[in-house]
Amino acid sequence: MTNRVLFLILVLMGSLFAGCSNNSDESTFPEKTLHSEIPIKRVVLYQNGVAYIERSGKYTGKVINLRIRHDQVKDILKTLTVIDRSGGHAVSIALPVEKGQMARLAELPPQVRHSGGLLAIATAFRGAAARIETSSDTYRGRIVGIENLGAGDTNKYRLTLLRDGGKLLVIPVEKIKSLKVLDKTLTIGLEKSLDVSLNKGTWKPVNLSINLSRGGEHNLVISYVVEMPIWKPAYRLVVGENDKDILLQGWSVVDNLSGDDWRNVFLSLTAGTPLAFKYDLYTPHSVQRPDLTPSTTRMTEAPPEAIDATYTKSYEKKDYAPRPKSMRYRSYKKMERRRYKMSKSSPMGGALMDDDDAKEAEAKPSSASYYNRPVALSEMRRSFKNLVSGARVGSLFRYDIQSPVTVPDRSSALVTLINKDVEGQDVLYFISESGDTVPYRAVRFKNTSGYVLEKGPVAIYRKGQFVGEALGGVVEKDAVSFVPYAREGKVIIHTSQKWENEGERLLRIANGYIYVEERQINKFVYSIENRTDTEFTIYIRRNRRSGWTPANSKNFIFEKNVYFVPVKLKKGKNTAEIREETPIRRSYGLHYYKSRTYLKLFIKSPDLPEGIKSKLNEVLVIYEDATQLKLKMEEINRSRRVLKDQQYEDRKNIEVLGKKGNNDLRRKLLKRIDKIADQLSKLNREWVELNMKRGEKERRMFALFKMISFKAKPSK
Repeated sequence: MTNRVLFLILVLMGSLFAGCSNNSDESTFPEKTLHSEIPIKRVVLYQNGVAYIERSGKYTGKVINLRIRHDQVKDILKTLTVIDRSGGHAVSIALPVEKGQMARLAELPPQVRHSGGLLAIATAFRGAAARIETSSDTYRGRIVGIENLGAGDTNKYRLTLLRDGGKLLVIPVEKIKSLKVLDKTLTIGLEKSLDVSLNKGTWKPVNLSINLSRGGEHNLVISYVVEMPIWKPAYRLVVGENDKDILLQGWSVVDNLSGDDWRNVFLSLTAGTPLAFKYDLYTPHSVQRPDLTPSTTRMTEAPPEAIDATYTKSYEKKDYAPRPKSMRYRSYKKMERRRYKMSKSSPMGGALMDDDDAKEAEAKPSSASYYNRPVALSEMRRSFKNLVSGARVGSLFRYDIQSPVTVPDRSSALVTLINKDVEGQDVLYFISESGDTVPYRAVRFKNTSGYVLEKGPVAIYRKGQFVGEALGGVVEKDAVSFVPYAREGKVIIHTSQKWENEGERLLRIANGYIYVEERQINKFVYSIENRTDTEFTIYIRRNRRSGWTPANSKNFIFEKNVYFVPVKLKKGKNTAEIREETPIRRSYGLHYYKSRTYLKLFIKSPDLPEGIKSKLNEVLVIYEDATQLKLKMEEINRSRRVLKDQQYEDRKNIEVLGKKGNNDLRRKLLKRIDKIADQLSKLNREWVELNMKRGEKERRMFALFKMISFKAKPSK
């Protein structure tokens, strides 16, 4: 049976040693690169710190061994897949059991666990045979102990040695050059204690043995996922002479910290971050049990508390993989045959040149040719080779390197990804929400390269000169991106904004209410002063707001969360306006002061049925009558206020005159007060009559309007 795939349920085969890597003859990482019996053929690097490793090849035997780093075991155990294309299958996997650091330390003698420097060693190893070398002689014997013979703050440590014949020899500690413990068991225990303290076991390789179902020849594919540094992209945009020819170049630095050489592997770089996590299937997990041993120090003892059978406790050991002391950047075999040289006539420094270009650069140019010979866009295009193909895998995008790659362990490689001409232009770029008044010089380009661009640094070259750099974000295929590279201080921008409402539209009439939709307009006005001698196209970037729609957006560029507005700038002062609209729905009753205006406006709509129009006309007639009655009532109220004020003044005047004298004037004032009272009484009766009529009309109007039901067609 071919292509038989077993996702193995890994069974740890028991402890081969006390720890996973306690053999003294084991080589430690990173002092030596690991080598397994089947080579790595494919590597896929992701942006979330993991890598897919695939080993494949022919193998003869029944057990295949993989030499893997200790810190990779946990990831390998949860992702390992073994495929035998020759018809067999994997039976089981064996690897040393991982003991916790405290568990391994507890197995050592207490003298070893707590040992420290010379004084502590000599004290802890009391009775052990030792050889002591001083500046004058060498002595053998058994360590008796250490004592301080100094007085006060003075320390005079002396080591006492029991020699053959029972003679005690006192040796000043400051004269001791070396002390060797002759007890091999104690020496080995001391070394193990130091290994545990250093966490040295995590640095040693682990032997993972895969037991196959049969012997003979096998065609194996072994794959797993391990932690790996992310690949680091970088890009270059080269602007041509006419500011519209844009060359996009991209490359990546990949780091091999896998513990094994990548020799002629097929390398893929994935843009995107699939979910990944750590999970420890390597460290044994022990269940905590109650200790029911009878007490020997007390006659009675309380019973132990009940323990939840589902509760377990793991003695997890933290793995600290050593970081390499240096990073050596290496490239492919083909690239190794080419030379990196700095062209003396190029301002771009580390450009990759052919041998012919290098020979030409070695010639000593004159000062005129040095400054007047910029690197042309065509030269930049020829110097870069695109060696990848692209593919989309689900929501991810993958760069597949077409030629096999060689990256030694603990080394890095430079991989070329993109060398494409794209649509673009050198423009001005202004971020509206930044609060700044100065725009940027930027390169606008459309990503027609066919690849997804990951976040990384972007260097900008214009007319053969380096003009700036920026940190670019993720750019999807066919998306438009702006890369700002310098400030343009000769263009000043001031921003202001206005608010207004317009465009009421009838939505429906129901239950005595009018439902309308209005457009709220937010105007952003940009006063731009161009103090240069050049006409520009400036792109104003605005964030997209939920519910708001830009008006007159024919030439706008829309991306996910932002949009860009092109504005042509002339010399001197310019003005640009951006309008954003949002619909607002409101409901009004007939008592609202705008309701009659809305009804008069909506009744002219051709979409309104004639039956609804006639009913609304009747409502409007009654509304008009009620309004006229209301106006008459307001006029009566004004007259009443005037009469009441006059009546109040006359009463005050009577009080001033008093009871004596001025009888004629008093009588005139009293007569006028009575006349005003009659007028007020008449006005009050008239106001009440008008209010009753108005109430009847409003009740009829509201009843008739409540019976009207209408719903407008949705707007296109």
